[in-house]
Amino acid sequence: MTTQQVGGALGLAVLASFSASRTNGLLAASVARPAALTNGYRLSFAIGAGLVLGALLVAGTVLRPAEEAEDETLRERDRSLGDAADGGIVGGRDEIEAAVRRPQRWQKGDQENEAAS
Repeated sequence: MTTQQVGGALGLAVLASFSASRTNGLLAASVARPAALTNGYRLSFAIGAGLVLGALLVAGTVLRPAEEAEDETLRERDRSLGDAADGGIVGGRDEIEAAVRRPQRWQKGDQENEAAS
Protein backbone atom coordinates (compact mmCIF):
# COMPACT_ATOMS: atom_id res chain seq x y z
CA MET A 1 0.00 0.00 0.00
CA THR A 2 1.42 3.39 -0.96
CA THR A 3 1.51 6.54 1.12
CA GLN A 4 -1.02 8.13 -1.21
CA GLN A 5 -3.49 5.29 -0.60
CA VAL A 6 -3.00 5.45 3.16
CA GLY A 7 -3.42 9.23 3.15
CA GLY A 8 -6.58 8.99 1.05
CA ALA A 9 -8.07 6.32 3.29
CA LEU A 10 -7.23 8.29 6.43
CA GLY A 11 -8.65 11.50 4.99
CA LEU A 12 -11.86 9.75 3.95
CA ALA A 13 -12.21 8.21 7.41
CA VAL A 14 -11.82 11.62 9.07
CA LEU A 15 -14.37 13.25 6.74
CA ALA A 16 -16.83 10.39 7.26
CA SER A 17 -16.42 10.76 11.03
CA PHE A 18 -17.22 14.48 10.87
CA SER A 19 -20.22 13.76 8.65
CA ALA A 20 -21.56 11.03 10.95
CA SER A 21 -21.02 13.16 14.05
CA ARG A 22 -22.88 16.10 12.53
CA THR A 23 -25.71 13.87 11.28
CA ASN A 24 -26.12 12.15 14.69
CA GLY A 25 -26.10 15.50 16.47
CA LEU A 26 -28.88 16.82 14.24
CA LEU A 27 -30.89 13.62 14.57
CA ALA A 28 -30.64 13.93 18.36
CA ALA A 29 -31.97 17.47 18.01
CA SER A 30 -35.05 16.06 16.23
CA VAL A 31 -34.10 17.27 12.74
CA ALA A 32 -35.61 15.24 9.88
CA ARG A 33 -33.37 12.39 8.68
CA PRO A 34 -32.86 13.72 5.08
CA ALA A 35 -31.97 17.20 6.36
CA ALA A 36 -29.56 15.77 8.95
CA LEU A 37 -27.80 13.62 6.33
CA THR A 38 -27.59 16.55 3.94
CA ASN A 39 -26.04 18.79 6.61
CA GLY A 40 -23.54 16.07 7.54
CA TYR A 41 -22.43 15.62 3.93
CA ARG A 42 -22.33 19.39 3.44
CA LEU A 43 -19.93 19.70 6.39
CA SER A 44 -17.66 16.99 4.95
CA PHE A 45 -17.60 18.60 1.52
CA ALA A 46 -16.83 22.02 3.05
CA ILE A 47 -13.92 20.60 5.06
CA GLY A 48 -12.59 18.75 1.99
CA ALA A 49 -12.85 21.89 -0.16
CA GLY A 50 -11.01 23.91 2.50
CA LEU A 51 -8.20 21.35 2.60
CA VAL A 52 -7.89 21.40 -1.20
CA LEU A 53 -7.72 25.21 -1.24
CA GLY A 54 -5.07 25.13 1.48
CA ALA A 55 -3.03 22.60 -0.50
CA LEU A 56 -3.29 24.76 -3.63
CA LEU A 57 -2.09 27.83 -1.70
CA VAL A 58 0.88 25.92 -0.28
CA ALA A 59 1.76 24.46 -3.69
CA GLY A 60 1.46 27.86 -5.36
CA THR A 61 3.77 29.56 -2.89
CA VAL A 62 6.32 26.81 -2.22
CA LEU A 63 6.84 25.13 -5.58
CA ARG A 64 8.93 26.83 -8.27
CA PRO A 65 9.17 26.20 -12.01
CA ALA A 66 11.63 23.40 -12.84
CA GLU A 67 13.92 25.66 -14.92
CA GLU A 68 14.21 28.23 -12.14
CA ALA A 69 14.99 25.56 -9.56
CA GLU A 70 17.59 23.95 -11.84
CA ASP A 71 19.28 27.29 -12.57
CA GLU A 72 19.49 28.08 -8.86
CA THR A 73 20.93 24.64 -8.13
CA LEU A 74 23.61 25.14 -10.80
CA ARG A 75 24.50 28.59 -9.43
CA GLU A 76 24.87 27.17 -5.92
CA ARG A 77 27.10 24.40 -7.24
CA ASP A 78 29.24 26.91 -9.12
CA ARG A 79 29.57 29.05 -5.97
CA SER A 80 30.67 26.01 -4.00
CA LEU A 81 33.41 25.30 -6.55
CA GLY A 82 34.89 28.72 -5.79
CA ASP A 83 38.30 30.05 -6.78
CA ALA A 84 41.53 28.07 -6.98
CA ALA A 85 42.97 30.20 -4.14
CA ASP A 86 40.16 28.96 -1.90
CA GLY A 87 40.81 25.35 -2.88
CA GLY A 88 38.01 25.29 -5.45
CA ILE A 89 38.05 24.86 -9.19
CA VAL A 90 38.52 27.95 -11.33
CA GLY A 91 35.83 28.63 -13.89
CA GLY A 92 33.07 26.56 -12.40
CA ARG A 93 30.68 24.45 -14.45
CA ASP A 94 31.53 25.83 -17.91
CA GLU A 95 35.25 25.17 -17.60
CA ILE A 96 34.67 21.69 -16.18
CA GLU A 97 32.29 20.78 -19.00
CA ALA A 98 34.74 22.14 -21.59
CA ALA A 99 37.57 20.12 -20.04
CA VAL A 100 35.50 16.96 -20.12
CA ARG A 101 34.62 17.46 -23.80
CA ARG A 102 38.15 18.53 -24.81
CA PRO A 103 40.28 15.66 -26.13
CA GLN A 104 43.64 15.09 -24.52
CA ARG A 105 46.33 16.44 -26.87
CA TRP A 106 49.35 15.03 -25.15
CA GLN A 107 50.59 11.97 -23.40
CA LYS A 108 53.02 11.71 -20.49
CA GLY A 109 56.42 13.06 -21.32
CA ASP A 110 55.37 14.89 -24.50
CA GLN A 111 57.10 18.26 -23.92
CA GLU A 112 55.99 19.99 -27.15
CA ASN A 113 52.26 19.58 -26.61
CA GLU A 114 52.59 20.38 -22.91
CA ALA A 115 54.21 23.73 -23.71
CA ALA A 116 51.52 24.53 -26.35
CA SER A 117 48.62 24.04 -23.94
